[in-house]
Amino acid sequence: MSDPSAPSAPEAADLNPRRWLMLGFLSAAMTMVMIDATVLNVGVPQLAADIGAGPSDIQWFNAAYALVFAALLITFGQAADRVGYRRMFILGASVFVLASLVVALSPAAPMVIVGRALQGVGGAMLVPATLSLVNSHFFGRERGSAFAIWGVVIGVVAALGPIVGGLVIEVASWRWAFAINVPIAAAAIIGVLFTTTVRPRADGSRAEYDIAGAALSAVAVGGLVFALIEGPVYGWGITATESGIGPLTWPEGAPSPVLASLLASVVAGVVFWRREVRRSRSGHTVVLALSLFRVTTFAVGTVVGLVIMFGEFGMILTLPLFLQNVLGYNAFQAGATVASITVGGLLGASTSGRFVGWKGTATTVRWGVLAQVVAMVGIASTYSPTATAWGFAPWLFLFGVGVGLTNAQLLNMVLADIPVRQSGQGSATQSTSRQIGIALGVAVIGAVLWTSLDRQLDVQLVDAAPVEAAISGSSGAAINSPDVDPADRLDVRFDVETQAKAQEAFSTAVARATYVGAGFVALAFIAMAPIRGGVPRPPQPQQAVSASAGVRRPTDDEPMGPSVA
Repeated sequence: MSDPSAPSAPEAADLNPRRWLMLGFLSAAMTMVMIDATVLNVGVPQLAADIGAGPSDIQWFNAAYALVFAALLITFGQAADRVGYRRMFILGASVFVLASLVVALSPAAPMVIVGRALQGVGGAMLVPATLSLVNSHFFGRERGSAFAIWGVVIGVVAALGPIVGGLVIEVASWRWAFAINVPIAAAAIIGVLFTTTVRPRADGSRAEYDIAGAALSAVAVGGLVFALIEGPVYGWGITATESGIGPLTWPEGAPSPVLASLLASVVAGVVFWRREVRRSRSGHTVVLALSLFRVTTFAVGTVVGLVIMFGEFGMILTLPLFLQNVLGYNAFQAGATVASITVGGLLGASTSGRFVGWKGTATTVRWGVLAQVVAMVGIASTYSPTATAWGFAPWLFLFGVGVGLTNAQLLNMVLADIPVRQSGQGSATQSTSRQIGIALGVAVIGAVLWTSLDRQLDVQLVDAAPVEAAISGSSGAAINSPDVDPADRLDVRFDVETQAKAQEAFSTAVARATYVGAGFVALAFIAMAPIRGGVPRPPQPQQAVSASAGVRRPTDDEPMGPSVA
């Protein structure tokens, strides 16, 4: 826990009066990053037709972003601690928006993939810097409220990203889904420049970088994320079908590249860990301060973040598929249904600060996790071909409340006892754990969904193979989606009875996948057992002032107020 003898905040008069305005600009930048993480889920058909993208290209439009983003988070988190959070934020936003223009102006698939990878670089710079700016500008109850706003942006935008992207693509084109980042990034950069200040390094020393450690961490995380994303495609042992990335292909029957990726990840991870321990003992700069994991709130919060993202994104993946493929909703109808999460998220986030003041941060996070588990079980029990938006609404609202409470205060808990000078590393580590959780959730929940669907169809249909091929080839759209070519719908290609059985099978499969996701979120509740009671709240600025008769400049081991390293 935090050292009670050290003040946790600067004088009240020294607080940045523009800190709330800064938070608005940071949230706008995070909205841009989160939407672009999933925007192509609904824009692939139009994009593929426009530039002639093939199946392997489509696969890597999202994979390139996720892979680079996760692999570089820890590296740029450490860099942000050394060069300054504001500088890293501005650099990251600039790279991200330039990469967005590369994608928007791309004439062919290879350039789209390159642009998406560059977006991952920009996002990896921007996210840790954003969290660290929030951590260093807000104190006491204000910090809880600030993280509440930041957290609800993550939760709500993640849920609405595909819908918002779909509407932009429908009204304009897939290119505008990326070009719109230009004004958003420009406003965020200018806003952060005018709402933050810069504090010179306390010790005046030159920054030291652990380049080898940064490379090892990138290989360890990148190799793991690659395996999680591509395992279902290439296979975990032997490649089932000829697959590849662009011009590179792996023939059927050859050892899967996933094996090599996992091996590289494990070896790099072990070497990285041993190297960081050795450098830390000798007093050298490290990419990841392993001492952070001796802080209970940080260690538990990092694990909880991974598990929660597993369940949340697993459900966010399956719910829109059900609404459009089984119930036949269009993008607007699906968005209106998912809007219940937004309303609940705003309520949960806006009230989380009061709960923190009443019961503490950890208890608030527990309640949020529990609300999500109950809601996911309710959602799973609602899935059926006769389900309605009103049937989902109360459960989605409760899920949103849980997301708002959890995401709003989890970051507050994770960074509560971490010195500000290490908050870049701390925030990057928890962000990386979340990205791994997302990759795990998408891979595992997706596998449960499609495996369960095939088994249900095998039971209900005499000859399920052609129906399964039609469904898998369209990602389920052939069942009842309004966006599929009418000639490809199951009721046209086969008959109405086959379509009805497919709807029932998909409903059962998506319910099972959601139950699995709820189980993993429940593990987050169990994982918080080591944290008893609530995380002690940092003293308010006036309390910190009254604790000392004199005025003292905060050290690098203390929160820095309105100044940024």
